[in-house]
Amino acid sequence: MQEIQPAEDREYQTLLNNCANVVQTTYKKAHHLLIRANHEIGTLILQSEIESKYGESTMSRLERDLRNMTGRYVPVYLVLTFAKLQSPSELDQYLAQHPNMTWTSIRENLLKGALKEPDKNGGCQRLAQDIMDKVEYLGDKLEQAKELLDSSDVDLDTKEQLVGAIQKGLELKGEISSFALPKPKTERSEKYKAYIRTYPCLICQQTPVDPHHIEKAGTGIKGSDYMTVPLCRKHHNQVDEMGVDTFEKHYNICLVTEACKLHIPYMELLEKELSNK
Repeated sequence: MQEIQPAEDREYQTLLNNCANVVQTTYKKAHHLLIRANHEIGTLILQSEIESKYGESTMSRLERDLRNMTGRYVPVYLVLTFAKLQSPSELDQYLAQHPNMTWTSIRENLLKGALKEPDKNGGCQRLAQDIMDKVEYLGDKLEQAKELLDSSDVDLDTKEQLVGAIQKGLELKGEISSFALPKPKTERSEKYKAYIRTYPCLICQQTPVDPHHIEKAGTGIKGSDYMTVPLCRKHHNQVDEMGVDTFEKHYNICLVTEACKLHIPYMELLEKELSNK
């Protein structure tokens, strides 16, 4: 896989801008327009061959950049699978035969197997996607309701009901955005991180180093302190920018293996401390 620098690579930037344009022009309404938008985005990604050129880390970056640019979540791998399964003419024919079909229904009926092990971990991945769909659906409906408030075809009593519904919807959206989530418990050890700092950087052998966590306990949550490796600031930033897969291939290194190697001398240190007590 080639290394990609999104800020500099014109091919990536063109794809990102084209996908964002589809989101901003077509994602405003749900149902068939949303289905067509997802198919169009999937087709753009498929035609760019960016998946085969740059790999999973760039696909994940595209999903993140699209969300940052547009404020909307686009499930990149699902829409790509969708485009592979359905040509534009097949999609039109399918929609004509199933006038009430929604994107959620298509994902669950046409894209079987598109999610990797969707029922793993008690169906957590499927549940998370379902919640995200419902939050987005609520946002779409609120926008439609706001547009109707300006319509001369809607009578005053109905508009009053709409105002009440919008207020409730906004309250719910507020609860969703401010919902306090418990953080998963992870192993923390300042002593072990101090031990890691005694080593030079795995890549360039320079010091000082940061203990780089090679796994996560959740979104924005670092994993166990015992699964860390020493990296200087430059290479610490680089692994975050490149993604773990690309970083490991570029430097021909396995971070998990290196983390496990460091456990052995640390256990010997602990044994010495215990014997000296």
